[in-house]
Amino acid sequence: MCGAKEDGLVLSYSSIRTSPQERPRVLQLRSTGYPLLAVLASSLCAANPLCGQGFPPYVAPSQAIRPSKVFEAAETVARVGDQHIFQGDLEGDAYIVLIPTLEKMPAEEREKAESQIKAQVASLAQQVLRETVQRKLMYEMFLRTIPPDKLEEAKASIKERVGEQFAESLDEMVEKVKKADKSEYKDLTRQSSQLFRLAYVMKELNLSTTRELDLLLRRYGTSLERQQQAYAEDQLGRQEMYKQARSTAEVTYDDMVTYYQEHIDDFRVATRARWEQITIKFNEFPTKFDAGEEIAKVGNELFYGAPFKQVAKRHSHGDKASEGGYHDWTDWGDFKISREINEAVFSITPGELSYIIEDTEGLHIVRVIERQDAHVIPFADAQVTIKERIQGDRRNEVINKYLADLQDRIPVWTIHDESGSQEQIAKPSRTNSIR
Repeated sequence: MCGAKEDGLVLSYSSIRTSPQERPRVLQLRSTGYPLLAVLASSLCAANPLCGQGFPPYVAPSQAIRPSKVFEAAETVARVGDQHIFQGDLEGDAYIVLIPTLEKMPAEEREKAESQIKAQVASLAQQVLRETVQRKLMYEMFLRTIPPDKLEEAKASIKERVGEQFAESLDEMVEKVKKADKSEYKDLTRQSSQLFRLAYVMKELNLSTTRELDLLLRRYGTSLERQQQAYAEDQLGRQEMYKQARSTAEVTYDDMVTYYQEHIDDFRVATRARWEQITIKFNEFPTKFDAGEEIAKVGNELFYGAPFKQVAKRHSHGDKASEGGYHDWTDWGDFKISREINEAVFSITPGELSYIIEDTEGLHIVRVIERQDAHVIPFADAQVTIKERIQGDRRNEVINKYLADLQDRIPVWTIHDESGSQEQIAKPSRTNSIR
């Protein structure tokens, strides 16, 4: 409890309990120091007969890139029929998974973790390669259904038509992701893993337009245009595949009961809450006392009936300030919020303002909107989800067989073939099936 109160009014900030606890971080990456940079510092003037005759001396760049790295992004890492897959495309898609975390990391911390980040990108690129090979297989089969003399005309028409569809589908996914809680992410990924990743980036970084998203993607080696092309290949390649998948057997009541019993953990919901929060950071004020005076003023506004959302937008320094301080469903003990805030959110009465909370970042006032105790979703409430998942699993089995048959008809090569990992990368598996 902080601040003296008189008839419920917060008058001033005088003393706050302290609890020296390190603030949790979203991504735990151990620091290994700054990466070694190859720097060319030699001058060519001594070996250049034109030096001293009015020609400026050669000035080496401060951070020269090794020649072998310059064209690494253009290296072909796989071929599917006549289509090439480049290293740069894989890394660009891999970075999309990490963008929300990387953008929130302090520059110094990110620089120290550079080697770990690169290792993680390389690992994700392997997974992206599998998905890309599968997509190219389906797209190659689609292209073979078009007469050669009509191919270019068809591609131009497809690009225009699918471009509009991509924009609409991405907007729809963004709205779904904004409204969904974490337990629903898996099902959204099943609908389209690509659109979900892009929509999640927009949600986490509060991007309001696709223009902002495109500029961000370009910083990480990809673009919205490339994503649109990948979406077109995926959608067109699925046409014949879906014809095969429609023949799956009907889902019975017994099928759903069996699935529910075997996957009961998927339907457990942890104790969770959603709330509003106003944060006053210490580093925004000369002294802790000044920060305390500011949070007291905020508390007075709330006490006299000012809308929480508007007050948060005006005063809060938190990352959710632009959304009125709204925090969606969060599980008890979530490491993304401090222990002090966690304790308050899961103890105060929903609808009431909290006391002033202090942690290592600053001072906070929260109001819990809703809280749920841990429970298991009843079978009756889960039937629709269960049926969709069973249909998805069966569809994936048919799709995997279809893709395996395509591989027998369309040649596939990857850079990993020499190490004997072609089967792992080129052939689909249940755990990495197309969504």
